[in-house]
Amino acid sequence: MINALIAYDENDVDFGVYFLESHDDIISDCKQNQLVSSISICGFNCTEEGIKKSLNIINGNSFVFIAISHGNEDEFWSHEVYLSANNASQFQNSFIYSTSCSTGKNLAQILIDNGSLAFIGYNDTILVPLDYSKLFYTCENYGIKSFLNNEETIETSYNKLIENYTIEIDILTAGSMEELIIASTLIDNRDRLILLGNGSLTRNYFN
Repeated sequence: MINALIAYDENDVDFGVYFLESHDDIISDCKQNQLVSSISICGFNCTEEGIKKSLNIINGNSFVFIAISHGNEDEFWSHEVYLSANNASQFQNSFIYSTSCSTGKNLAQILIDNGSLAFIGYNDTILVPLDYSKLFYTCENYGIKSFLNNEETIETSYNKLIENYTIEIDILTAGSMEELIIASTLIDNRDRLILLGNGSLTRNYFN
């Protein structure tokens, strides 16, 4: 089984509902996938200790870690920091998929240097207009859902993630002025995506 840990902060004042809906989008997909065993880590458990307890469940096996919360260039956080250089060594043999702001700038390389296998995420702040929540979290989640559902490499999933952004952008640019503004936001988010580490791994490695 592919161990997929999903950390999400449903308690955030501004984006809690968004983070929850994004989590639910992924978890509903995982439940239909017989190869995936998912563990959800809710906001109050998004602490260094809470992460450690969840990692103990998978007993040192390889895993996919999906982060749906706030972040910055050095850490993931909910009500407190739950992943930083301080506990990066616990993420050895993992593929980290981040929807959090800026975590691809510094922390991603720290994670790779400490034994994480690959990282997909954003190297700067991303914006989410909440009136278009579903569009934005669907775009953010596209790559990891493709990876877990298909026999393809991480790099292929990354390229499909970018391609899907572009498809949605093209649809919006044919619409109203408001949709053009939303398209420009998606362009900014897409262009901040990065892939670090071993892009040649497939889901079979984690199974």
